[in-house]
Amino acid sequence: MSFEFNAVPYSERRPFVWVPLAGQRHAVHGRDRAVPLGSPMHTLCGAAHPRSSAGDPEWLWPTCEPCWEEACKITGIHPRQ
Repeated sequence: MSFEFNAVPYSERRPFVWVPLAGQRHAVHGRDRAVPLGSPMHTLCGAAHPRSSAGDPEWLWPTCEPCWEEACKITGIHPRQ
């Protein structure tokens, strides 16, 4: 069985990473992935939130829908309906 997606192969580096910010799981521009604590992290939804220390695993946080939609556009995956 094989599956076909119109997406960039997973092995290729994405221009964003998922991080927990302001109570949600946001997609953050890759250039912001290593900013110091307290510095703004710029998200795909257009918001900027200060980087905080690691807490709960980000996959347990609700996903920011605008970030999800932008991430889908970048990767070529159709957003959820």
